[in-house]
Amino acid sequence: MNRPDISVILVAHNRAESVPVVLSHLERQTFPAARCEVVVVDNASGDGTLDTVSRYACGAPIRIRAVRLESGGEIAARNLGAREAAGQWLLFLDDDVIPGPALIEAHVAAQEQHAGRACVHGVMAPHPRLRQGVLSRWFLPENRVDLSGEDVQFYEWSAENLSLPRDLYWEGGGFSGEHLSPRFAAVELLRRLRAEGVDIVFEPRAQAFIWCAVRLEDERRRCYFQGRALHRLHLQEGSPQMLRHYHLSRLFLRNLRDRLFIPFYLRSCQELEEDTYSYGSLYRRILRYERYLGFCDARDSRPAAWEPEPGRNASRAAKGARHSVL
Repeated sequence: MNRPDISVILVAHNRAESVPVVLSHLERQTFPAARCEVVVVDNASGDGTLDTVSRYACGAPIRIRAVRLESGGEIAARNLGAREAAGQWLLFLDDDVIPGPALIEAHVAAQEQHAGRACVHGVMAPHPRLRQGVLSRWFLPENRVDLSGEDVQFYEWSAENLSLPRDLYWEGGGFSGEHLSPRFAAVELLRRLRAEGVDIVFEPRAQAFIWCAVRLEDERRRCYFQGRALHRLHLQEGSPQMLRHYHLSRLFLRNLRDRLFIPFYLRSCQELEEDTYSYGSLYRRILRYERYLGFCDARDSRPAAWEPEPGRNASRAAKGARHSVL
């Protein structure tokens, strides 16, 4: 069997019902199926995701391989997928996005245009059929890359819809397991590669679509660990612009207001059907405050207020615990 040009690495956690949808869109790519493969990493799922992928692969026109990671989390799962991949280039996707029909073709074209030694970011867009008001991982504006400007800052990079040469990935050390935020593990890797002269480019034709909702509790956890990772990145870079971008430069009165009112906002959002269209400002306040708590806990060397579990799930280390951030 010929070596594929590109390996699509898809990390899936408890996605037995939805992962076939993602795989079906990878089958219908404009890029020749014979020149690519899909490596699905079952990230400690408990719903039979691995079996679902294995059955799907039997009749698929594209090469699909499934491996399982029993423990270690999302970053370790991505590194496992990279080790299993045979392609010249690696393309990282998540289990809650749908690839556009020209996604792979656009990534390969961009890689070839840069002599195969670039880190290429695609773009994320809401799926046309995504219900307005759904809470997704890209709900906060600062979590989305703005391609309208002339220069995308390093702290806007991410691991979703990202391709890079397999050799460069390992030369850069892969994604750091010291991070509990996959996004900023990717930022550190790309910073290391850029320091070695590797181009970081954005390809607007490489589109992936947001189509899955997330629970508010899971998104709070993710924002909290983003905050901890941002503190680490701030120590390395000392970028005031990054702190402003992620709403971490706060006034005393704002902290006092949030500390008093966030519990009421949270209760309101939990009691009502999740609807960011009607209550978007409350969701933004809650999630940004959670990220700020993570930043402050890392700054003050406090243990994490959330306890990581396999996959993307976590629970409060101390239920209802809140730290003073004034």
